[in-house]
Amino acid sequence: MDPILYTSIKDYNAAGPLPWLEGHTKEKKGVMLKIIMKGMEDGLSYQKISTNLNKEFPELKIKSPLPHATWFFTEIVLTEMRIRSELKKHEVAFEMVKCGKKVEKRWNSMPDTEVCESCRLNSAADWISMSDPFPSGHLYAPAHHACRCYMKTRIITPPPTSSGLPKDRWLVERDGDTVTVKRNPKYDIP
Repeated sequence: MDPILYTSIKDYNAAGPLPWLEGHTKEKKGVMLKIIMKGMEDGLSYQKISTNLNKEFPELKIKSPLPHATWFFTEIVLTEMRIRSELKKHEVAFEMVKCGKKVEKRWNSMPDTEVCESCRLNSAADWISMSDPFPSGHLYAPAHHACRCYMKTRIITPPPTSSGLPKDRWLVERDGDTVTVKRNPKYDIP
């Protein structure tokens, strides 16, 4: 799969159905996408959506070589759901950047031996600017079909310089080990 460089759901949808899936006609991928989208709208699990795809295309019911995706359609459903959710996170983070926030992102991979080299390198990049691509060239996870990686974001905010309240708003009295904090009566509202 080529690096996913779409910056919005609109751009991704304009690329045609399942643009990352090779070896199938546009029409077949269109039917697959309709089944996936309907399942997502109906709140079905990825297993149920995969079962619906198996019913529609029984000739494609083949085992997946991946340990976390038993069947070929499970890979397809997981990948499409992941792309859409990660792309939405990317869009929201960029809206925050437009509002003047400094946002960083981080690639997170699973802590096991099934992670590919590309995802390992992306994960090692640690926190980077939202506008920078990860080492693989991707702007966000996933890097390939059935990828289990995801993107985390954080907003970098400078620490407040002061609370904005007067420094003498509270009166602190100490008597040995006892500390008493009282409101300053000068700020009481009559």
